[in-house]
Amino acid sequence: MENKTSPRTGGGTLEMFVHSAFFLFEHKQLRLSDGGSPCAGRVEVYYNEKWGTVCDDSWDVTDARLVCKQLGCGDALQLTLPASCGPGTGPIWLNELDCFGNESFLWDCPNASWGSHDCSHKEDVKVMCSEHKELRLVNGKHRCEGRVEIFYNGIWGTLCSDNADKRDAEVICKQLQCGPLVSINYEALSFGEGSGPIWLDEIDCGSHETTLWQCQSDPWGQHNCHHREDAGVVCSESNVIEPEHHISRQCTGQTDSGLTLRLVGGNTRCSGRVEILCNNSWVTVCDDSWDMADAEVVCRQLGCGLALQAPGGAAFGMGDGAVWLDEVRCTGSESILSDCPSSSAAQPDCHHKEDANVICSELPQRSSSTPAGQKAETTYTPEVICITLGVQLICELIALLLVMRNKSNRKGEVEVILVHSHWISHIDSYRDQPSVHWSFEKTVTSPCLNLN
Repeated sequence: MENKTSPRTGGGTLEMFVHSAFFLFEHKQLRLSDGGSPCAGRVEVYYNEKWGTVCDDSWDVTDARLVCKQLGCGDALQLTLPASCGPGTGPIWLNELDCFGNESFLWDCPNASWGSHDCSHKEDVKVMCSEHKELRLVNGKHRCEGRVEIFYNGIWGTLCSDNADKRDAEVICKQLQCGPLVSINYEALSFGEGSGPIWLDEIDCGSHETTLWQCQSDPWGQHNCHHREDAGVVCSESNVIEPEHHISRQCTGQTDSGLTLRLVGGNTRCSGRVEILCNNSWVTVCDDSWDMADAEVVCRQLGCGLALQAPGGAAFGMGDGAVWLDEVRCTGSESILSDCPSSSAAQPDCHHKEDANVICSELPQRSSSTPAGQKAETTYTPEVICITLGVQLICELIALLLVMRNKSNRKGEVEVILVHSHWISHIDSYRDQPSVHWSFEKTVTSPCLNLN
């Protein structure tokens, strides 16, 4: 009697092996690496049993939003990650992605075939999503004491001290790897008031959490607090060893208006190399990731109008001393530069040839009166622009008149007529020489007048 089960058993084993191999080959995953949380970092894709990266050729915000959506990390933020999130290794799996935004997975987007590219790992894509969170202590003597600040939705904010207790503070010290708790401050007397949103209130930790945002609390951004109630924490690990290439970012002499800034090497006080007064020394800022949003904050803090340019490469000469800040990531809405996210100190690849610079408009400003205790807001009005352009026009007309008089000994006639907000300048000369009779009109467009 023939054994008919053996062939079928062998065939079934082979079929299962093929199916398993096909599953392993087709199995794909997505993650963000080296960004400090699952919602920020270098984009990596698992394919063909290997983790690889994605090239930034043709990459745009639509592709980034799909990554954040697929990972359940909210929306994509247009912020640059610190240099510590460096290039990846292994294959570069995807290139020339062209997502529409309605795909379920990144690999569903039109792209070059898997592994086909002309990229290197320095072009690896990095993404920060709105659900990325960071924790820090600021204004203390070391990184393990200070005002509690939380980075969320692209902005640094604070923690309200209402109902905060020892267990909550212990979670903070544990998350920052700062040893046991020493004390918790319920008012901003020791470490100063923060700025920006108050992200968390009514916090209630159970001591078993590994991050502060795992604790129960009111919804993000909902509170009934003021910054005078910003929580502060002191942890026991005071002798924190920083990497050799890092310099502590705690600067003495910081005021309510933030770190003291100046612009050096420009033609006016509102243009030049950005320098910060830190520990009684002037230090510079690295131009890595430096852009117009960062320049806007510097111009605003200095009362220098709007940002016109944000040149890098030591455009106003190289500074000396330390290169203090790197990978500054302002959104442009901050009041002071120290409110902007940045790496903890300049990276070892930053030199003074990369000092950041700013050119501001330096237009006159008009501040409206505000109630006592409120911060006055500076506005730029059309009247200011009109007056400035009007003065320039009058000076040009006077100069033109003087030139014409110097060029001719003959009597000329200049008529300047204002008709319905239109300037008409008519010069009629040499009446005894018809062949030299001429006139001109010049039109200048401005926010205030049409000048003819």
